[in-house]
Amino acid sequence: MGNVDYNYYFNFYREAFFDGTGFSVESLAVRGLGLYIPSKDTKYVRPTFEDDLLSVKTRFRRYEGNNRVVVVQKMFREDKIVSREHTTYVMVGIADGGNKEIPEDLVVRII
Repeated sequence: MGNVDYNYYFNFYREAFFDGTGFSVESLAVRGLGLYIPSKDTKYVRPTFEDDLLSVKTRFRRYEGNNRVVVVQKMFREDKIVSREHTTYVMVGIADGGNKEIPEDLVVRII
């Protein structure tokens, strides 16, 4: 993998992380809720090369207040970190855009 677009892979595995919890954007929309990303911080640690076998580990880092989630991801080549990313999600109401609590049934699945 030369010149990797790390964000593509982080986004793919972050979606897979949420899918694995049974979460979907559609299920929130039915409740009048949505998620937006106010911050995303990616750190590039070392380059990747063609034919590198990379893995991504995704985990829930913390639940801030009652409307904010931080997802931490690390990309590895063997046991060395290639890149890491912290993505913050905030739950909002679709109608008014105001902050809303993350539904307890979702919190239980991602903790």
